Amino acid sequence: MQPFNGNEEEQFRRVYLDYNATTPVEPEVIEAITEALREAWGNPSSSYRPGQKAKEIISQSRESIAKMVGGCSDDIIFMSGGTEANNFVFHTAVKYFWDTYRKAKIHGKEEGPVEMGGALPHIITSNVEHDSISLVAEQLVKEGKAEVTFVPVSKVTARVEVEDVMSAIRPNTCLISIMLANNETGVLMPIAEISQRVQALSKKRGAPRILLHTDAAQAIGKLQVDTKELGVDYLTIVGHKAVLCPSNRSPVCEGAWCHHTRVPSVFRRRAGEELQTRDREHPYDRWPWKGSRTGPQKPGALCEWHA
Repeated sequence: MQPFNGNEEEQFRRVYLDYNATTPVEPEVIEAITEALREAWGNPSSSYRPGQKAKEIISQSRESIAKMVGGCSDDIIFMSGGTEANNFVFHTAVKYFWDTYRKAKIHGKEEGPVEMGGALPHIITSNVEHDSISLVAEQLVKEGKAEVTFVPVSKVTARVEVEDVMSAIRPNTCLISIMLANNETGVLMPIAEISQRVQALSKKRGAPRILLHTDAAQAIGKLQVDTKELGVDYLTIVGHKAVLCPSNRSPVCEGAWCHHTRVPSVFRRRAGEELQTRDREHPYDRWPWKGSRTGPQKPGALCEWHA
């Protein structure tokens, strides 16, 4: 509990219960950020000591996050937050669909999207997703860039039922994005089961491959999140909603995208920059929490798994 500031301090004490929205800044996080700003303020691409120190912290953070979610460091792409990470998943899926279409057409293969003529890429998600998922999906539909099915959750379990997701799959389905834990109800979605069913189906159907994504922003730091067990291609995590126990001092970034190395991505690393498609260098202002017990306040991560 923390006292209110001002005249009410002696009369009232508050209990903060909105951890699903964000978490308070731990003293260790403040200390880590302050130390980094003082000693590692350089450009991570530079050869002088402050820059190299910054690069070391970035690499350490990438390794720690990869270990935490069962990936490898090359799978981790740092983002400005979970919203950006989720947006990039959807745009990656749309780009992948049309890339598959063009490749099939060039090679004269009448399969996958080629046989569907003018069909748009189809995306499946739920009707209880965070706005960073639902709004981008609605915008893609509005712009005529994709078709989207919003699968309703069960009125009995409040979960997305596996059979409902499978029933929504079409020949032009290229992405299924279902959150791991709901931010309002706390209900856990059957991501691993959905992944198993979709992977089995993918072996029988042609292109495009159905990509699997889960937004684990509300799960990280509260339950074990392992991409191999979940079977997803893309995982979004954020640090500002997680308070890690003292035994796990892994840093959590503001936003990160975890992706499997052999799945499509609109991201391409290049010298000195995190992502070729983003006009920014290492977003180092979001990395100074090396080894702190809890994450920084807003950064997010997108992890791509390449299976």
